Parts: sequence; structure tokens; C-alpha cells
Amino acid sequence: MNITNQENFYGMIGTLIKEERVKNGFSQEVLADYLSLTRASIINLEKGRHRPSIHQLIMIANLLNIQYTELIPKVTPEKKVQQLNINSIISDTSLNSKTTKTVLRNFLSTI
Repeated sequence: MNITNQENFYGMIGTLIKEERVKNGFSQEVLADYLSLTRASIINLEKGRHRPSIHQLIMIANLLNIQYTELIPKVTPEKKVQQLNINSIISDTSLNSKTTKTVLRNFLSTI
């Protein structure tokens, strides 16, 4: 995950926290007191500038009466890893021995 994606990820966490906090009627001050933080820290958390620890996420979820996993954004991989086509790799090599090709096929299938 590159830096931009990390910033977006933590921004999404902050948005989810804010949405749940507002939905449950808690002020930033209440959340700050509960976490032993300042209101400024909660503002930074909700804007994605503060990266909460797992412990903080669990505490926030407990206050909001939700599972902590609900505060973690669903992300999809940017690129799918291309599956190895073992037969193509083996046929592209200049191997003549069937034994060597078999050994190579077995090796590639394990990685």
C-alpha cells in the first residue's frame, strides 16, 4: 500500500468513526474523554491525520456498541496478481529433458 493509499485508508477510518459517533449521538468531547485524548486529537482522528491503534479502535467500537471491524474500510487490491501459467513457462524454456521439465513443473507449482 503506497503512501497515498495509506492516507486514503486512514481517512476512510476517520470518516467511519465520525459517522458512527454522530449516529450514536456522541460529541467529539465525549469520545475524547473516553479515550483520554483531547478534542483536537479526535478532530485529527476523524480527518485521517491520526492513525488509531487497534486498542483505540476497539475502545471506540465498544463505546459505539459496534464490532471494531465495522471501523475498518473494505479495500480491494489495486492489481490482481497474475497467476503463473506453468505449462507456458516450461514450454518457453529450451529444456529438452522430460525429467528436468517435470522437476521444474513441480518446483513452480509449489511457489
